[in-house]
Amino acid sequence: MKKSHKNEADYWDRRGIWKDDQGEAALSLTDELRQAIKSGKRSRPMKNFSIKMDPAFLIAAKKIATRQAISYQSLIRSWIAKGLSQTLPV
Repeated sequence: MKKSHKNEADYWDRRGIWKDDQGEAALSLTDELRQAIKSGKRSRPMKNFSIKMDPAFLIAAKKIATRQAISYQSLIRSWIAKGLSQTLPV
């Protein structure tokens, strides 16, 4: 691990990822997303792809996913879907 990545990981290990500047961060899934994940039903087949990511981001995503009792892949997929829905025109 590069020194800068180790320092960043150490920072998040000390500070934690569950608090923001206002206190405890609120993290939850919408009922619709929770049901979609639980049911496992999809309207289209899934496609694999890969991206390069800062290891600290992946560690944080895994911790958040563990807290929410879902896989980190499902969590990241939901973040991408949310970002797309907020960015794409109606």
